[in-house]
Amino acid sequence: MTGTVVWLKRDLRLDDHGPLAEALSVGEPVLLVYIVEPLLLSNPHYRGRHWHFIAQSLNDINQRLAGFGAEVVILEGSAPELLATLHKTFPFNRLLSHEETGLGVTFERDRDVARIAQQCRFIWQEFPTNGIERGRTNRRGWSRRWHQIMSSPILTTDLARLAELCIDAPSTLESNRCQRIKRWQQAHKNFQTGGITAAQSTLEDFLNQRAWGYQRFISKPEESRGHCSRLSPYIAWGNLSIRQVMFALEQRRQQGGWKRPLDAFESRLHWHCHFIQKFESECRMEFEDINRGYLHHPRDQDSELLGMVRGTNRLTPYRCIHALLAGHWVYQLPIARHASELSDSLPLARLAPGRRPFRLAILRL
Repeated sequence: MTGTVVWLKRDLRLDDHGPLAEALSVGEPVLLVYIVEPLLLSNPHYRGRHWHFIAQSLNDINQRLAGFGAEVVILEGSAPELLATLHKTFPFNRLLSHEETGLGVTFERDRDVARIAQQCRFIWQEFPTNGIERGRTNRRGWSRRWHQIMSSPILTTDLARLAELCIDAPSTLESNRCQRIKRWQQAHKNFQTGGITAAQSTLEDFLNQRAWGYQRFISKPEESRGHCSRLSPYIAWGNLSIRQVMFALEQRRQQGGWKRPLDAFESRLHWHCHFIQKFESECRMEFEDINRGYLHHPRDQDSELLGMVRGTNRLTPYRCIHALLAGHWVYQLPIARHASELSDSLPLARLAPGRRPFRLAILRL
């Protein structure tokens, strides 16, 4: 029996999902897979809260699919090895996934998956994410193309049809089912809960209750906690696509009012994708300074300054950076304002070996 594998990564939703739409159009048996990868479990960019969010998102999807008798199979192990093992017992002819603007380790993993696809002779088709274009050599026409994508129709998924096509993982992969995923599903009162349900609720609450103060308070660390969208994790892990957010924004605009804050929010969504496109086009910045003039700048370890950063209890530049390192919510402007003050003295290599610790703290929506 041949068929299609849909590999979920940072696209943990059911609607506006290119790979799912393609799988339904082909009409062959479909296996939905998410892989918990050791290379990410041990990566310094990931923490427990990320895996809790991922587990909650997958649980939400599976609760929606359960009524139709389908599920996402959650495996743990090396993605290339698991896909090769899977192909031996379920000789699928297509692997569908979204493109991922990720880390160096995920880029190398994708290269390994591409080699497995050649060896096993299946087609791996990747779909663009949020208007990000792979292989661009310049930015000419990118903004116009992004707006065209954002104004195109949202893809809807027929869950009943998906359930008809869905199959379970072969018994050969039973030992590779992730056993720790249930422990990660527990919600924490201080963290946002992952999943489509929470994402849609947060989006609705923002557009109907909190967006009026978006432009006015977004640059204020205290007030922005209530008036920012709080959609960042839901977009980062794909509980919502940017196009879904844009569609909801346009519906809200039709009701009238709040023009300036809603326009500012749309500008921030575009800005978000602008920087993700920059990462996609210049992925070297994970390992190198954006300003090449600093490539050979010495980075000596200053233990006294590091102690100030980690030990202060006052709301100072150091406390802002300390909050970021601890994973707390900190608006971007204080970070940008004070990062240069510390960059010469902080032991960057020690904080995140081989990485720039502020790389992922780009933008709070």
